[in-house]
Amino acid sequence: MRHETAIRAGDRATVTGILREGTDPNHSGPEGLSPLMVAAGLGQLNMVKILLTAGANGLAIEPHRTPRHFTRLPCRAMTPLHDAV
Repeated sequence: MRHETAIRAGDRATVTGILREGTDPNHSGPEGLSPLMVAAGLGQLNMVKILLTAGANGLAIEPHRTPRHFTRLPCRAMTPLHDAV
């Protein structure tokens, strides 16, 4: 997946260009992770903002997870990305 590689590299210009070409910001990779999940997992706040602006689903759940899994996260774990949502 081209945009996942660019996200992992922190290449905002490439991700923005790919999204402008019409790539679905919610397309999951082979592991079932969306680009937003990858960016959030890497703590890339600017990338998260780009993806959300492009229409990424901020409520998507990782494969094999349910909302119950997220209730155990301490609030401080979400603090760096809180402003992006």
